[in-house]
Amino acid sequence: MSYNRWDSSEVSRSIDGVSSSIRHQTVKFEENALKDRIFQLKLTMGQTSDPIQYQHLSYLLAEYEEELEVFYEKQRLKRLLSIFLGLVLIVVALFAYLHFRNTNESTVNQAFHQVTQTSSSSTELVSADEEEYDSEDVGSQSADIYAIASGDYSSISGDWFQANNSDSGVRFTSDASYSIGSEGQIRQENSVSFSVTDSQYLIGNISGKISRVGGSAIIFLPAGFELTELHNEEVTDLSDSTRDRFFLTQNIVTTVDDSNVFYRTQD
Repeated sequence: MSYNRWDSSEVSRSIDGVSSSIRHQTVKFEENALKDRIFQLKLTMGQTSDPIQYQHLSYLLAEYEEELEVFYEKQRLKRLLSIFLGLVLIVVALFAYLHFRNTNESTVNQAFHQVTQTSSSSTELVSADEEEYDSEDVGSQSADIYAIASGDYSSISGDWFQANNSDSGVRFTSDASYSIGSEGQIRQENSVSFSVTDSQYLIGNISGKISRVGGSAIIFLPAGFELTELHNEEVTDLSDSTRDRFFLTQNIVTTVDDSNVFYRTQD
């Protein structure tokens, strides 16, 4: 005779139920048998007048009462053991659940990390033709200060150097910033934040993303804008206002010129 999985589980539950019922009835029968013996002994002791028989019955009564007490103690221990085993199962199930969840989270994080690395590699592995900026096209672009403030640096992407210092510069990609050397080698990734001022230029902070060393204020001036005041101090702007440019500072600035201004090299 064959039966499906549902029928099999139903049969298993039925068997377990019957077994549990039989065990309960067996325990109850043993308890009632001891109680009945004790009751009969007490009844017989109340009816006998023979001292020797009475003493013998007293010994038997003490033995049965002790046996009943041992029976009760065993049942208490069984209940405590059942509770303990139940708690152990709960703890094991909890650890299994936490392990399963952590394993899944680790797997998801690894997959996300791999996808992120793949995406970053795909972005960075551009062809040599794409890396060669067309000076005419780049020069015609104008910085989008609102996009920059939101973290989109596409309108200022490229390498930026000071006119009188080519030893170190800043590279902007569409979504990141790097400190670079004179040959364009990346020294470290920067952490940058910008906000748009009422005068429609950008002010923010730039520092090493990991070391946080060398943090400075960064002031970005879009083409067509001439800076006249900064932090309530009058400023003389001698830089090329026809070009996008920025400068870094850790102190009060009163003059902006080619000695401290960064221009995009392709402009």
